[in-house]
Amino acid sequence: MSFDTGLMDLYIDTTENKIIEIFESLGFKLTRENNYFSAKLEQPDGRFHAMFSRLNGKIYCDFHFDNKKHWLFFGVDYKKKPKDFFNKKLRKVLEDKKLQFEVKEVNCLPEEIKLYLEDLSCSTLGVEFIFKSYFLPLL
Repeated sequence: MSFDTGLMDLYIDTTENKIIEIFESLGFKLTRENNYFSAKLEQPDGRFHAMFSRLNGKIYCDFHFDNKKHWLFFGVDYKKKPKDFFNKKLRKVLEDKKLQFEVKEVNCLPEEIKLYLEDLSCSTLGVEFIFKSYFLPLL
């Protein structure tokens, strides 16, 4: 099992109102949280989820795919599905509106944890066992 932790972060030179309009045009349902917006697009196997806010004059957007059952980064796709959606749909809308944007991949886990997680079984039972025996004592 390959454990890829490259997060898909977008930096878009636009306003909050414009990015809300863009996500709504793509079918996302939006809510305002305490200090950011949340946009969700339901799919049969989960949902696309964008969390965004203004940061240093641009819109910063964490874009990922949540599987139906997920917790923290388990069951969350930070790379393949979000990149496919971005390249097939969101990029076109941003380019059509002539908005400047930048896609960055951020690796948020230390190498030791990534190596450990690469050994995890894909089975739910295996993940539960690893979580209970390894992560719970750390909390």
